Amino acid sequence: MNRRAAWLLVFAFLFLAGTAAIHAQTMFYWEAPEIFSSGAGTFPVSAFSDDLSVIAWQETTPNRDSNIAAAGMIRVALAVKKPGQSWERKGFVGGPYPYSGTEPSILSAVIDRRGRIIIAAAASTTQTEILISENQGESFSRHRVNMGSETSVAPRLYARADGGYLLFVTRGREQTLSIYFARSDNGIDWSSFELFVQDRNLQLNFLPVHGSIGAEDFVFFQSFVSSGDSVLPVICQFRRFRSHFSAFFQNQR
Repeated sequence: MNRRAAWLLVFAFLFLAGTAAIHAQTMFYWEAPEIFSSGAGTFPVSAFSDDLSVIAWQETTPNRDSNIAAAGMIRVALAVKKPGQSWERKGFVGGPYPYSGTEPSILSAVIDRRGRIIIAAAASTTQTEILISENQGESFSRHRVNMGSETSVAPRLYARADGGYLLFVTRGREQTLSIYFARSDNGIDWSSFELFVQDRNLQLNFLPVHGSIGAEDFVFFQSFVSSGDSVLPVICQFRRFRSHFSAFFQNQR
């Protein structure tokens, strides 16, 4: 086989392999898109377990109540899916929550090991509302978490490895932003919020994301460091023990 024929064979193999890979991704990884929101839906969040998948999103309407100083009202809509079945829209399950200016992202959702759907929504700058369903989205109970007088935004709710819960919010602190967190064993009763990042060299801490391996919980977040302008991912590890809290930080570029 001459060199030209060999190159043509290699090219044909790579072309077919790439085409097959694209076809496989199209066939096996993505469903056809569906419209979930009846109105202008924004900021979808999702959660899943072996038995249930959920999507929650925000829908807004203008504020028509002159007694409320707000540009609009946010309602929380929900859809659920069981294995082998189609998505089922549950309508509005939370809100209305007032907001001013540009619509913020206010939602976070989990499905815990008991099969409960738990949604955290920023009801105001000083309160988070916890919505809990024990019947796969048919109904929800509402519980308010008072976050004090300081303005808190962007609540993020996660289920811990030991079955408890973590709730993160972002607050202004000493002319910068940082992450605060609270803990709960049942999703209803919460501890006081504590500063999450103690290192003063880490500034503008935001976007915490949680995951767990075995009995340990890991939280990844972004931060500016005082020595430069780069955004560095920071790893913080929670130990599972409830009697004390220990963490270590590791900066990685």
